[in-house]
Amino acid sequence: MNAQALFQSGLSLHQQGQIESAKQMYEAALALTPDHFDALHLLGVIAAGKGEAQEAIAYISQALTCKTHYAPAWYNLALAQQQLKDYRAALSSYERAIALKKDYWQAYSNRGSVLKELNRLNEALASYDVAFILNPQDEGGYVSRGSILTDLQCFESSLESLNRALVLHPFFANTYYNRGNLFKLSGQSQMALQNYDQAIALDPQPARYQSNRGLVLLELQRFDEALQSCDRAIRLDGAVAEAYVNRANVLQSLMRREEAIKSLEKAIEYQSDYAVAFNNLGVAWLECLQLKTAIDFFARAIVLDPGYEPAYWNKSLAHLLMGDWATGWKLYEWRWRTKALKAGLRLYDKPQWSGQVSLKEKCLLIYAEQGLGDTIQFCRYALLLAQQARQVILLVQPSLKNLLQWLPNICVLGLDEPAPAFDYYCPLMSLPGILKTEPHSVPCFFPYLSAPPEALSVWSTRLGIKQKKRIGLVWSGGFRAHLPEVWAVNQRRNLPFEALNVFEGVDAQFYSLQKGEPAESEFLARMADPRQRFRVENWSAELKDFTDTAGLIGHLDLVISVDTSTAHLAAAMGKTVWILNRYDTCWRWLLDRDDSVWYPNVRLFRQNTPGDWEEVVERVRQALKVFVGQSLKDI
Repeated sequence: MNAQALFQSGLSLHQQGQIESAKQMYEAALALTPDHFDALHLLGVIAAGKGEAQEAIAYISQALTCKTHYAPAWYNLALAQQQLKDYRAALSSYERAIALKKDYWQAYSNRGSVLKELNRLNEALASYDVAFILNPQDEGGYVSRGSILTDLQCFESSLESLNRALVLHPFFANTYYNRGNLFKLSGQSQMALQNYDQAIALDPQPARYQSNRGLVLLELQRFDEALQSCDRAIRLDGAVAEAYVNRANVLQSLMRREEAIKSLEKAIEYQSDYAVAFNNLGVAWLECLQLKTAIDFFARAIVLDPGYEPAYWNKSLAHLLMGDWATGWKLYEWRWRTKALKAGLRLYDKPQWSGQVSLKEKCLLIYAEQGLGDTIQFCRYALLLAQQARQVILLVQPSLKNLLQWLPNICVLGLDEPAPAFDYYCPLMSLPGILKTEPHSVPCFFPYLSAPPEALSVWSTRLGIKQKKRIGLVWSGGFRAHLPEVWAVNQRRNLPFEALNVFEGVDAQFYSLQKGEPAESEFLARMADPRQRFRVENWSAELKDFTDTAGLIGHLDLVISVDTSTAHLAAAMGKTVWILNRYDTCWRWLLDRDDSVWYPNVRLFRQNTPGDWEEVVERVRQALKVFVGQSLKDI
C-alpha cells in the first residue's frame, strides 16, 4: 500500500472517531513519504486535540514547509500556539490564514480572542465584528465580545452581545457566567449571583463559576455562603489559584487572618507568578501591622507585574503608616491608577503645580478628591498656600461648601461649580508630598475651622442651659455603596451602638452626631425602646449639612468618635476629640502613639486586639469619669 492509500485509510478512521488507529496510518504514510503534507497536518491536529501543543506545532510547521498556502494549516498552527499562550505567534498564524482565505470566520473569531489576551481590546472587537458578518451564528464569539465589552465597562453593549449569544444557544453555561461577571462589575450583585447560579445549574464543573460566585456573595455580605462557594471551587480544581485568593478575601472579611494568609500562600504554591496573591498577602500582613513583611510582599508583586497599581498604592500606605513619608508620598501618587480612586482625578488645560514654580502673583486651584474627612484634614494646605499665592481656589464636596467658605483668603466653591480662571491646579492630597511634609513638620493652624455665628446661636437656643458636660458620639462611619473594596475596612472601623451602653452612669449629657444608614435608623429604634437605659439626645434630623454639625459641636466639651469626618471636623474646630481607633489603624494616625501629629487636641484609643471594642470603650469609660470629674467608684 502506498503512502496516499495509507493516508486515505487513516482519514476514514479519523472521520469515524478512531483517533489512535488514524494516527498509526498517518505515521505509516509518513514512513513512506516524509513530506506528506496532509499526514503531517492531521498528525498535528491529533496532537493538539490531545493537548500536546509542542508536538502539534512541530508537525504542522513541518507540513507548512511543504505547502505554505493552505489556510486551515495556519489556523490549526495558531490553535496550538494559543494552547501554549504564545499569543503573538498565534496572532501571526491567524493573520496568515485570513490572508489566504478572506471569509475564514473562525480565524477572525479566534484572532479576536488572541488580541484580547494581548490587551488590544478595540482590535479584538473589530475582529469579532468581521466574524459576525461572515457568520451571524457564532455564539462563542458573542460571548467573548461581551467579555471584552465588560472589561471596557461598556455594560449595555456587553449585555446586548451576551443576550444575542443566549438567543443562539440558550443553554450555554459560559454565557451566564460572563453575564454574572458583567453584573458584578457594574455593581448589580444580586443579578450577578442569579447568573452564576444559572451557569452552575447548567454546568457544575468549572471551578471559576463557584469562585466568582463566592466573590459576589462576599459583596452581598453573605460570608458563610461565600466561603462555602470558594471551598467548592477548590474541591473542583485544587490548583485554581484564583479560588484561593477569593477564599482569602472572604476570610479577611471574617477577620480570620491566619487562615487567609495560608490560603494566599496556597495560591502562590500553585501559581508562583500571581502578583494579585502577593499583593493580597501584603495587605493581610499590613492589617497585622507587620509592615516590613507587608512591604516585601508588595515589592514582590511589583516585580512580577510592574504595572500592578494596587501593589504600589498599598505599599504607599505601609510606608506612610510606619512614618516613612518621603517614600510614602511618592508612591501615594499611584492612587490615580487604582479602581477605587481614579474617578476622583480631574484634568485641566492648565499645568499641574508640582511645587517647582513660585505661586507669587499666581492663582492656584486645589480640588478635593477623596472623603469628606480627608478634605477637612487637608484643607489646611490651602491655608498654607494662600500665604504664597495671589489667590487660592478650593473646590470641595457640596456638603462642605457652606462650612469651608469661612476659610480666610480662599475662594471656596463646590466641585459641581465652574471654576474661575487660574494659573495652576493641584489635587488636594498631593500637597503633603509636594511640600515634603514629615511627621514633625505637619502644618499646624488651630483652630482652622469654626461654626458660623448664626449656627452657634441656633444651637444655643435648642440645647438650652448647660447643666452637665456635653459629649458628642459617633460610632459608625459612612457606608459608600459604590466602593465595595472599602466595606471590610468600614466593618472593622465601626462598632455597634450597644457597645456604648457602658457609658451609662457617667455624669454627662450625651448627644448623637451620627449620620448615615443603617446606623442612624438602628439608633432611633434603640432610643424608642423603653428598655434602653443609656440615653443619648438625638438631633440628627436637624443636621442638614456640616455647618449644622459644626454649630452643635461648638457647644460640646468632648467628641468621642470612630475615625470619620465628624472626628476631623471637631478636631479642626479645636475641640477635644477622642478617636475610637481600629487595630489596623489608618496611616494618618501612625503607630505606637495615642496622640496625633495632625491635631494636638486628639487622643487615640486604639484596639490592642483586632475586633475588640469592649476593652477600648472600657478605657474610654474610665477616662470619661476623670474628664467629667466623677469618681470611678460612682459607677
